Amino acid sequence: PAQTYPAVIFISSWALQEHEYLDQAQLLADKGYVVLSYTARGFYSSPGLINTAGEADVNDARSAIDYLLDPANHFPVDPERIGMAGVSYGAGISLLTAMQDERIKVVSAMSGWGDLIESLWAGNTPNQTWIDILVGASTRVPYIANNHPDPLIKHYYNNMKVHTDIEETKAWGAIRSPITYLELANARENKPALFLSNNMHDYLFQPDSAIRMLSQYQGPWRMELNRGIHASAEASGLLGNEESQIWIHAHQWLDHYLLGEDNGIDTRKRVNTIVLNTRKRES
Repeated sequence: PAQTYPAVIFISSWALQEHEYLDQAQLLADKGYVVLSYTARGFYSSPGLINTAGEADVNDARSAIDYLLDPANHFPVDPERIGMAGVSYGAGISLLTAMQDERIKVVSAMSGWGDLIESLWAGNTPNQTWIDILVGASTRVPYIANNHPDPLIKHYYNNMKVHTDIEETKAWGAIRSPITYLELANARENKPALFLSNNMHDYLFQPDSAIRMLSQYQGPWRMELNRGIHASAEASGLLGNEESQIWIHAHQWLDHYLLGEDNGIDTRKRVNTIVLNTRKRES
């Protein structure tokens, strides 16, 4: 009864619900983790407005930690062994929270971003197709998705299209970019261990800004670069494929830093990728 366990918090992807992590959450729970998954604010029945990984989303992630650690809830969570994970939108919020909250020891971020403006508005040119998809997926669809988008989403998208209020728009993006908080994270004594997985044909969250962020990060990190488009390499693991190399490595990363397993993931070369069109991976 007095034993405590590591915890992992999963945050939903854009326009999806917490159920997307059901299979991966079960695998972790079977190994002795306490797992909490939640739907990001503004989507489906989750209250509030869609905040696009802003301060409110980070506060929600912090509140999830508070919820797990609240003695009144009787969850046997070790406060020194808390991780956060997610795909796409969930990856970005996980990284943003880990950079700012010292309670997070490890992160598994898949198909996330380092610099949101570089992803959505590189060279002051809007990533129009992908932004249209994101905006469309965040709208309210009767009987399907009871979403509540913040009107500011379309406001800043319009700024990108017509080049209005450039500095204000870049400031909006900077708040939502993990790379903005590098100095804060690097100043910490116990820096979070970052596992990033990105896909080389991802035209939404290109690996470039994530690589630039990691090159300046002074804590432990690992990056997997995969073939495929946005979130494609991680999809099979979400659908229950227990042989997904990306998820196997992500679990090893969590197991090393939260369970204390000496599985060697921390001693391998830090960048790993698929070679040409083979199934072979090299570091």
